[in-house]
Amino acid sequence: KKISPASVEAGDQLQLLYVKVSELKQWDRNPKKHDLPAIKDSFKKHGFKDPPKWEAVLDGIVEGNGRFEALMEMEAAGEDPPRGILREKETGAWCAPVLIGVDAKTKKSAEAYAIDHNNLVLSGTGFTDLEIAGLWEADYVALLKELSDDGQEFASISEAGLNEIEVILGPDNEFFDPENLPDIDIPKEIGEQEKSYLLFIGFREWDDMMRAVKALSLGERVINEKHKTISLNVYTGDDEKARMKYIDEWEKMLNG
Repeated sequence: KKISPASVEAGDQLQLLYVKVSELKQWDRNPKKHDLPAIKDSFKKHGFKDPPKWEAVLDGIVEGNGRFEALMEMEAAGEDPPRGILREKETGAWCAPVLIGVDAKTKKSAEAYAIDHNNLVLSGTGFTDLEIAGLWEADYVALLKELSDDGQEFASISEAGLNEIEVILGPDNEFFDPENLPDIDIPKEIGEQEKSYLLFIGFREWDDMMRAVKALSLGERVINEKHKTISLNVYTGDDEKARMKYIDEWEKMLNG
């Protein structure tokens, strides 16, 4: 008798079920990038020991998509199944172990779990939320915003991290024209009680960013090529009024 994950009610208990690889669906909005050759090599060396999780509300795999993609490619190429993968007697089709049960209540909460599962693999490595965002596909930022707007919370991303990702990598972060920089008088000297302001400026194209670097003349510039951003540490000495005016003009230009 053939059994599909959807036909089993596991409730709050995890169960392991062998399912034909060809019959399983992947999470179609997964932003994680996968090193499929390395995953396949791991299967050949160590066997298939990490069962993916099937999620009822997604009607597909919520975590472990890369592992299943690697299995599908190996089966299609006519390779021998790794240890842990069985063959169906009648057809010879590959069958892989899948975890079922402890399902999310909604599709959005299942996707929030998938985001956390991806990110928490890197927890403790020193990567910031912004740096982790740069590792995934471009759709990741839009997906985060959609889930956050829906009220979903993440165990792997702080509120400050979400804001930083949206400001720097979000679609509303347009390039400013370096030919029209604000004309503001800023004190050249740096006082004993110097004050500074860290400004993140995002760009869509690397060439735009480099033109802006040449146009900017104040402060220390730290270029982040990966995320196409500049951190501008602006010094205004003890003149708090000048500092606030400078910040206000920059923010108007960036948000205008």
